[in-house]
Amino acid sequence: MDAFKLTRVDLLNVLNELNITIPRQTKLKTDRLRHRLERTLDAAQRYSNILGSDDANINPSAYPVWDAHQDVTKGLYRQIWGGLVPEIERSGGAFSKMCNLIVGLGQFWANNIHEVIVTDDRTSAIVIQILAVHAIKANRPLLVVGYAAVTSSKKMSLKRALKLFFSTDKIPTLATIRATGVELALFLHLLAQNGKHLSEEFTPCPQLSSQYSASALLPITWLNMRDISRLNKTSGCVECGNPTQRECNRCQSVQYCGAVCQRNHWEDHQHICRAISSGVWYTVGLEPHPGAEVEGLDATIINRYDDLEEEVTREGAQDRYRIPPNVYGDRYHLVKFQVPLVGSKTHMYIYDKRKSFQMFLREEHNQVAFAAAIKAMGDWPKMYRWAQRVGDWEWLICFDREPQYSPRW
Repeated sequence: MDAFKLTRVDLLNVLNELNITIPRQTKLKTDRLRHRLERTLDAAQRYSNILGSDDANINPSAYPVWDAHQDVTKGLYRQIWGGLVPEIERSGGAFSKMCNLIVGLGQFWANNIHEVIVTDDRTSAIVIQILAVHAIKANRPLLVVGYAAVTSSKKMSLKRALKLFFSTDKIPTLATIRATGVELALFLHLLAQNGKHLSEEFTPCPQLSSQYSASALLPITWLNMRDISRLNKTSGCVECGNPTQRECNRCQSVQYCGAVCQRNHWEDHQHICRAISSGVWYTVGLEPHPGAEVEGLDATIINRYDDLEEEVTREGAQDRYRIPPNVYGDRYHLVKFQVPLVGSKTHMYIYDKRKSFQMFLREEHNQVAFAAAIKAMGDWPKMYRWAQRVGDWEWLICFDREPQYSPRW
């Protein structure tokens, strides 16, 4: 149904809302973008964390029925630390609205309302039957639903199409959720995707009409840092996604399938290329701790995209002083600098988008580089810069060239 089809622009908008940064002018094929969205939606549901793997199927019957005394809407509302900052939790985009929509379905279930219409009131509607709620985890509900898409046409209004769907002269008075066309298309995409996740062993309740398809809804929220990093990685030619055959000789930081894509990409790449090849580079020694060593001290790292109720990463003193893994080899990569919002400004926290290392640049051991970093940062508490690993604890970092695009990690 074209009314429920996410366009190329829609796909890019949703992915960018979820911090999967893909340039608008990308030559990546639409099928690749659609596949990226599917992986992103699975990650937003913490699918592999809950089910054990990305390939696992869902059999709702294998989980206990949700305790009626437990708040199902609270279970569906998976908050991140960034939710404490309004613009992160409420972006106003299609994904954010869909999260609220799913919580709304839980609220209807709690009020003993099991049939809902999600519609734009003009061309499209999704009829939802909430069949059951199971506890996939102690505090996490799994909504089992039946769904059917209804659309208008040139010869038939949406109102008439709904009457035909319900086989009645009057549309039943059902609970209604208003949504835009893009929100409907994204929601239908999620329903279809999760329907494919259902196990063959699962049989929906017998009262589900053949007009409906079965699916399931999990709590859904913004991506965590690990998934943002993983899903922002584009394999293949940076311009079109095809297998690579060459790289930029000047900076050796991007790969292409051939000369045509390399020429086409130059307008976007030239800023980064020149930064890498002509910037001023400093050799800095990074350290696993911001100040004096304290025996037995544990460090706690909290990121705004971490789930609020999940335990944050804690590192003991012994783990902290292990040499961090080198996942980039000698390739250039972006690192993020952050200064403390309170207290001493004699150190900066530094990490990469994969969080393969989380280190500190200390003024007392890198005075010249630290001064360059402070100058580059200006009045902002954070910045991103290009780096290259050159030793166990040493990096080359360029402070006087900004990346062309500001990352979102």
